[in-house]
Amino acid sequence: MSQYCVACGVENLDNAKFCKECGQKLDDVEIETSSKLSNTNNIVSKTSGKAIASLVLSILWMYGLGSLLAIILGHMARTEIRNSNGKLTGDGIAVAGLVIGYLLFVVIFLGILAAVAVPKLAGTQ
Repeated sequence: MSQYCVACGVENLDNAKFCKECGQKLDDVEIETSSKLSNTNNIVSKTSGKAIASLVLSILWMYGLGSLLAIILGHMARTEIRNSNGKLTGDGIAVAGLVIGYLLFVVIFLGILAAVAVPKLAGTQ
């Protein structure tokens, strides 16, 4: 049976006096056996790459293409985060990418609309 160092979580031999990773004396810390560790649910979470990409692309803009990709990736990231059962984080980052992406997309749309409408209005007067 192996023992785990509570300080760093590394598995050590049963007869080890010091942790092979951090050097902590195993007599001074509580030792957890592998049977105790298997009963606990340790969820390690990481930030969604799609959420980060959404935020970065929304800021880069790239003549509207960045905004469109930010919107798509933001929605994909939020779905992925919701379905990950806590393994993925970054919902706030995805929301920020969506908000900036939608705002810039609206600005682009209004700019194109103005570019088409203003010359027509100026020519009819």
